[in-house]
Amino acid sequence: MNIELKALMMKGREHFERGEFEQALRIFSKAIKAYPYETDPYLCAGNALERLGKIREAIRLYEKSLSFKSDSSDSLVSRGRAIINLAVKEGGKPDEKSMESAIEDFDKAIKINPNDYWAYSEKAILLLRLKRFDEAWPIFEKAIERNLVEDPETFLRAGMCLGFLADKEKDIEVFQRANKLYRAIALMSMGFSDQLSRQQLEDYRKWRKYFRIALNSVVGKY
Repeated sequence: MNIELKALMMKGREHFERGEFEQALRIFSKAIKAYPYETDPYLCAGNALERLGKIREAIRLYEKSLSFKSDSSDSLVSRGRAIINLAVKEGGKPDEKSMESAIEDFDKAIKINPNDYWAYSEKAILLLRLKRFDEAWPIFEKAIERNLVEDPETFLRAGMCLGFLADKEKDIEVFQRANKLYRAIALMSMGFSDQLSRQQLEDYRKWRKYFRIALNSVVGKY
């Protein structure tokens, strides 16, 4: 990546991180025009479009990125996530074809980069959404192993998954694991609460209360 392109991408990412997606998109689009055979500008412009709700356009850019670099795990994960988001936006829930396409993208990304945190996280969240808790939990574990501090939401979702499993299995050990996980979320929330939305914090409190009640009912006072 040459110096000019690197400067453009850095400036675009700064806007993106501040939530200035229109400005970021303009800069990434400029990078695409100047460097039409580089993959990163397409990927980053797609991310900005997705945040702006233009999911179909985002998918086209992810596919363009993959046409230049088919082994880009970032582009695969982004396309898989966008496919699901589009299906939810248009139909309320992922259809079977969208689900299979997304999982295929996540699996390809994991094969290319076995340490790709986002591939594990997005796959696990999709399986959770589909209520396939037994499949989702080990994927959440792999995601957590690969990222302990950056993304509190994955801990939140993992705790929800474990809670569903605990309820399904009526297993005190699973309840205890769920509670331990939520202790980790509590610690993370102290330092990363700005990354959690109001709804996520409310979900956290609700599930934390659920686990306490569940533990009380099984082993007495917690």
